[in-house]
Amino acid sequence: MARAGESFAFDVLATGVEAYQWLFNGAELAGATAARLELTALEPAQAGGYQVIVSNFVGSVASTTCQLQVSTLTSVGTVWFNNHVTRPLVEAPVCDVNGVTRLAGSSYLAQLWAGPSTNEMAAVGEPTPFLTGALAGYVVVGTNSAVAIPNVAPGAPAFVQMRAWEAGAGATYEDAVTAGGKHGGSDIITVVAGGIGEPPSSPAFLAGLRTFRLRQAPLIVSQTGDIIVYEGEQLYLEVTVDSSYPVIYQWQRETGDGAWQNITGATNFRLWLGAAATQMEGGYRVTARNQDGTTAGEPMHVYVSQRIFVGESGWAALRLELTGEGGPVYLIEKSADLLKWSGLGLITNETATLEFSDPTAAEQWARFYRAKSVQSGAVASKAAAGFVVLEFPYGFSMRSNPLLTGNNTAAGLLGNLLPDCVMLYKWTGTRYDINTFFVVGAESLWDHPDMTLNPGEGFIIRNPYLDTYYVAVAGQVPEGRLVNQIPAGWSIQASQVPQAGRLDTLLGLPVVRGDNIDLYRPALYDYEAFVTDGAGNWPIGGPPMVWLGESFWVYTTQAREWVREFSTKP
Repeated sequence: MARAGESFAFDVLATGVEAYQWLFNGAELAGATAARLELTALEPAQAGGYQVIVSNFVGSVASTTCQLQVSTLTSVGTVWFNNHVTRPLVEAPVCDVNGVTRLAGSSYLAQLWAGPSTNEMAAVGEPTPFLTGALAGYVVVGTNSAVAIPNVAPGAPAFVQMRAWEAGAGATYEDAVTAGGKHGGSDIITVVAGGIGEPPSSPAFLAGLRTFRLRQAPLIVSQTGDIIVYEGEQLYLEVTVDSSYPVIYQWQRETGDGAWQNITGATNFRLWLGAAATQMEGGYRVTARNQDGTTAGEPMHVYVSQRIFVGESGWAALRLELTGEGGPVYLIEKSADLLKWSGLGLITNETATLEFSDPTAAEQWARFYRAKSVQSGAVASKAAAGFVVLEFPYGFSMRSNPLLTGNNTAAGLLGNLLPDCVMLYKWTGTRYDINTFFVVGAESLWDHPDMTLNPGEGFIIRNPYLDTYYVAVAGQVPEGRLVNQIPAGWSIQASQVPQAGRLDTLLGLPVVRGDNIDLYRPALYDYEAFVTDGAGNWPIGGPPMVWLGESFWVYTTQAREWVREFSTKP
């Protein structure tokens, strides 16, 4: 008998032989004309009768027929997956976390891990539910629980471990561990794998297997969520934990690089922080440890709010249109760049429009705001609102409208805040449209007050005075699909999103080889030129950076659209 996949050879011993011819089931085997017939990688179809005919000048003689059997039995080691055997004695019931209650039914699963060494152990067989009643704690009892160990040969030593886990925590042991479910494993035992000999021996029993219990790190049942408190209020965080064993707590605070640092002495289920102050803002979490492991809670974010109210007087009056979801208490968040947001204060509002002011904004060049539902944590404002301060120094400066003001015209954007004889130039593609601001006595006006100045439309201002003038523009941040048309030739462009930064990366300006960007520098009374190779490099001038509310010249030979999808909702 030979096993499928193995090799087998027939040999004949005869004298005075001049020729050999081997037969299979009475038919000649092509090319089988030597004293040895060697068969490799046996298949079941090669089972049958083999004989050889030997010949010389006198005649021929046929040998007797030999029958070859090809066994399809496994050629890998096997074990019985059975933790309750009378002979040899295997008595290793699996218990719950308390070490007493035996696991029962399909709520728990068990599986073997095995391999030729402790470092090469892997799951073998299939996850198996536990028996019930008097046989609780045991898996399959009987002779139908053989499990093959693919990388262990019959008769070779195998390292084996039984593992069990809570089925509701995952379909596999690894899933249950990741989910924090109950799980556990026996000590690793060594057995001699079955399946050797003629006929193959029975699978090996799990001799030496000992009972074990499931383990579970502390289960966090509830914890403080993200919390908003007013300055001066008492601030504390707490957690509720379920554990079969004593728990050791350790509170941590998130550092600037996203790591977590232990808070000295914070080893109770409740963390008292005292009177809330702005320096307490940030992320906190707790770790809970018992003899089975450690569980880290979800981050809890603390926001320390100033008290701001609807209709409060202040430097900048602002308005947010709400989606109508998640009220009536909202957290107003502020940002200087539309990228990083932090809490400003709480407002209670029952209408679709939220009006407020920011008494801390007077020292800012720009600030943007959005509303978040305290209940759901979702952004509840349809679009962000804010203000940008535009600076107009002596001489020429290139500026743009950074926000949707509700009146995107020269009169609506710049009003009467500039001095007499200031001139505004708007490029049409072939010439400038010129708009002059006049002050006549107590009156002031633009000679073209309705000249449009939409976001993304740049313009040039000439201030003939040595003083620098400032105009605060308040309005809504453009969001959605924002499109600038860039024609071939020269044009004045500006970002529709009020952000400062690199044009071709953060602001998304599409460029091709040879494009020229010119930025006017009032302090130099001249332009600074930038030329790109279209592959992200700027061999002339380096990457162009623009300020908030700054416009610039673009020269290109290829007309295209500058499209940016933008939203202040995460």
